Amino acid sequence: MSAVDVPIRESSRKRWVVWVGRVLSVWPVFVVLTSATWKLTRSPFYVAEFTRIGWPESALTLLACLQLGCIVLYVIPQTAILGAILLTGYLGGAIASYTRMGEPFPVLVPLSTSVVAWLGIYLRDERLWTLVPLRRLRSRALVAAALVLLGTLFASPRLGAQWLKYPTAGVPRKANGAVNMSAPAPRMADGKPDLSGIWTTGEPARGTGLGRANDEVTPADPSGITASRQMANIGVDFPGGLPYQPWLVPIVSERTANLAKDDPHIKCLPDNFLRAYGLPHLLKFVQTPNLLVVLNEMNAGYRQVFTDARLLPQDPTPSWQGYSSGRWSGDTLFVETIGIRDDTWVDWNGSVLTTAAKVREQFRRPDFGHLEIQVTVDDPKAYTKPWTVTLKERIVVDTELVDEICLENEQSLKHMK
Repeated sequence: MSAVDVPIRESSRKRWVVWVGRVLSVWPVFVVLTSATWKLTRSPFYVAEFTRIGWPESALTLLACLQLGCIVLYVIPQTAILGAILLTGYLGGAIASYTRMGEPFPVLVPLSTSVVAWLGIYLRDERLWTLVPLRRLRSRALVAAALVLLGTLFASPRLGAQWLKYPTAGVPRKANGAVNMSAPAPRMADGKPDLSGIWTTGEPARGTGLGRANDEVTPADPSGITASRQMANIGVDFPGGLPYQPWLVPIVSERTANLAKDDPHIKCLPDNFLRAYGLPHLLKFVQTPNLLVVLNEMNAGYRQVFTDARLLPQDPTPSWQGYSSGRWSGDTLFVETIGIRDDTWVDWNGSVLTTAAKVREQFRRPDFGHLEIQVTVDDPKAYTKPWTVTLKERIVVDTELVDEICLENEQSLKHMK
């Protein structure tokens, strides 16, 4: 090898490294430009997210301009280092905001963006080579690049997981960013209360390990999903229990004694709406002018409540959710349901509804964070008289429904004799 070959190969190596640096620099430019664009266009995601972390919406334009300024400095070779410093400072603010809220996962995006920005500028800016020569850090540079790639891959699932952490639009918040549960209930264009939202029980079970006290559950925390205290026994507040017909008394006693081994829920069959209100699964209400749809993440179930006061069918084919028709009176939605299947369980004790049942519900949303459902069951085949129970729901924000398909990888039924 001649002495002339060395600088030629070194120059070739440097050009290759410079191009790698330029390619890596595209990532932070893309991320920050996308973020700035969404801020300037008032993306609902960004508006809701900034409100959630305590930033006013009015700051979006200023922050977008800061981002654009950092990127302009970053892409100009003469000011690239200054741009990287300012960009790191800006992203550090995002890291600090999420760290303050105790949310470690959103930190990965600004952190990985900062690392890639510095790695890119290091490889393409000879001034940094002079300070930290590349030939002294060959192995370390490879390790750093590997860590960046791993960090990016680790952050990528998080970007997909934002579906489950997507900020709910229009949530009233206090000065500290917490949900204002007592704020006025939202309303439809016609002035009626809007029942839309994701709900879980507002009266958690206690002493069973299935729930927590109300003051321990935060509305923005999906881990706060709980089971109702009425889940095991919907008649828990009735002295002497529900007014069962004589034939049903020994059946409920047996089901309670054998730990509900024949429960349709355990066998992956659909949950009736009355029971679903108390189970530890999210329900999503979607309200339109003439229809209320209730989506249940358990077994991808659904219920339709027509709110145009249509007549109920005369001879309905029994179904899991029955046939529901409702009408508004003031701020209360009155719903009547018929056509429910025989032996439809409404709690873990094995209390049931039959085809003779008429279920009347009154829905009220007294404020933003709470939903009250007064239920009257008139089922002369199963009960000696009508009975009424009030079920309370609590809003859950900044999340979405998750598939929970009972039969997927089901391993229990073969052990249940």
